[in-house]
This record gives sequence, structure tokens and C-alpha cells, in this order.
Amino acid sequence: MSTLSNYSPTRDPLYDRFRLPAEEKGRNQHKEETPSRGVPARWAAVVLALPLAGLLYLFWGTRELSQQLRNNEAQLSGLIGQLQSVDEKVQLLEKGLAASSSLLNRHGQEISRSKTLVSRVKSEQEEAQKQLQEALSQKADVEEIHTVQTSMKEGFQGADQRMGALKGDMASLQTVTGKHEEELGAHRTALQENRRGIQEQSDSLAAFKRSFDRWRVEFELDKGDGIQKISGLQLKLTKTDPKKGLYELEIYSGRQRILKKNRSLNEPIFLYLAQHTKPYEVVATKVGKTHILGYVTVPSS
Repeated sequence: MSTLSNYSPTRDPLYDRFRLPAEEKGRNQHKEETPSRGVPARWAAVVLALPLAGLLYLFWGTRELSQQLRNNEAQLSGLIGQLQSVDEKVQLLEKGLAASSSLLNRHGQEISRSKTLVSRVKSEQEEAQKQLQEALSQKADVEEIHTVQTSMKEGFQGADQRMGALKGDMASLQTVTGKHEEELGAHRTALQENRRGIQEQSDSLAAFKRSFDRWRVEFELDKGDGIQKISGLQLKLTKTDPKKGLYELEIYSGRQRILKKNRSLNEPIFLYLAQHTKPYEVVATKVGKTHILGYVTVPSS
């Protein structure tokens, strides 16, 4: 009776040996299965931060592209103003050239009239010489003969003076006309250059506007890395020639393998994929001994 009265389950050695370790193991297992409440909160913060960072990057890129577009439009407006001023100068020079041509025609008519006058004076001289011969044969008065000779000399001197003046006017007019033609040619050349510049600006502006419809992804390929996947394309660098700036590239799309040999820097490689109506564009901007740097432009649709 004394033994039974002193018995207690908490003091039983068998109880301490088997039941207590089992209870401790259950409590530890319950602790291990209870998930940490701080981990989901951190992942939620990361997931929310990624779209916000993407929106900030997109906003900043759109702002820079808009500023560049405004700058290109301002340059185009300046070139158009220069073209208009050059057109006005060309019109003024063409008017001056037309006036010079008209003046040259008038001087030519005056020269023709002067030649007619000279021929008439020569015919009068010949007639006077005949009269002089007749007078000498008839023993006319010496003073009358001297008067005829003096009038003939004066007539010839006047004709020579008029011819000299006309020749001087023609030479000066030809000089002025040549200068006008040179200036007109220079302005026409400048006009063509300005037109080419405006066309180049228009082309670059159009290309810049078209760039909004594409995404640009930069890459670095090394010959030892094998095939790398970049924006839906699988690229493999097989050969480089940094001295000549050439490289060789393998492109995999689905089951298709495309080999591009002897491609140079900044030379675009266009690829059409089934799910896009616009082409992919692969461009290398730097060629090293074992690697190349470049970018892939991905169409938006």
C-alpha cells in the first residue's frame, strides 16, 4: 500500500523515457511546419517594385525620345528657312541674268548698226576718193579737196570712237554676265546641298519616328558560350576578325538554322519570324578577338 500511494505518473521512469521525447518531437515538427510570415511580405514588396521600376524607366526613355524629336524638328525648320532664302536669292540672280541678257542683245543690235554705219562710211569714202580723182583730173580747187579729206577723216574718227565705246561696253557686260553666272552656279550648288540635307534630316526623322515601334535589346556574344537566347532568337558566334571588323554568326529560329558570313560593323541583319509581320534586326557595334557587342531590335507587333 505504501508503494502504490507514493506512485506518480510524472515520476515514472518509463513515462519520462518514452512519452516526453515524443511530445518534444511533436512540438518541434509543429514549429518546422509553421511558415514564416515575413517572407511573403518581402516577395510582395519585390513584385510591386518591379512594375514601378519598369514604368519609371519607360517614362524616362519616352521623355528623352520626345526631346530628341523636338530637336530634330527644330533643325528641319531651320533648314527649310535656309532653303527659302536660297530660293529667293536664286530668283533675284535669275532676274539679273535675264536683264543682263536683254542688255547684251541691245548692245549686239547697236554693234550691228555700227557695222552698217562703218560699211556705209567706207562706201562714202570710196565715192569721195572717186570724186577726188575726178577733181584732180579736172584740176579742181586745192582747198575744196582739203575740205573733203578733212570731213572724211572726221567721219572715220567718229566711227572709230563709237566702235571703241561699244567694244568697251560689250567687254564690261560680258564680265558682269560671267560673274552673275558664277554666283548663280554657286547658289544652285548650295541649294542642292541644302535640299540633300533636308532630305537626310527628313529620312532620319522618319527613322526616329519608326524607332518607337520597336524594342532594342543589347547583347554580348562570346565564341566559347555556344548558343545564347536573346529576345526570341538563338544566336551563336562562330568567327571574328577584329582587324577587318568582320564576324560570322549562326541564328536559330525553331528548327531553322541561318548562317551569316562576313558581316561588318553596323550592318543590319533582318529576320522575319512567323509571329511577327515586321522583321527582327541584328546589328553588331564592336568586334573583338573572341566576342562581339551589339543589339537586337524587336518589333512591337
